[in-house]
Amino acid sequence: APWAAEYPGCTSQFARAKFDPKRNLWNAIFDFTGKERICHWRIPPLSEIVQLTVDLDETPPVQPDNPCPVPSHAALCAEPLASEGSTGQSVAGIPQTKPALPKPPADGE
Repeated sequence: APWAAEYPGCTSQFARAKFDPKRNLWNAIFDFTGKERICHWRIPPLSEIVQLTVDLDETPPVQPDNPCPVPSHAALCAEPLASEGSTGQSVAGIPQTKPALPKPPADGE
């Protein structure tokens, strides 16, 4: 699933590492054990996405932050972003089967 964590300094660490929070390639998975019509990974429904928050015991207190968008059903169902590398096309004849998309959340979720 997309990045769903926050901790003090997360945004600055993403910047120092030159990670673009809008270019999350979480769903551009290459399955090295790929089989026709069998997918070895799944896209979880939004109800299974857990936001991890790490609070540090610092003085003065530092608030957790996260530069990435909050996961949404639309993000879970989006096509993988274009990459400079592989985005799931077949390599060396290994078939790539995409998982089923998760069902939309029920009203109120």
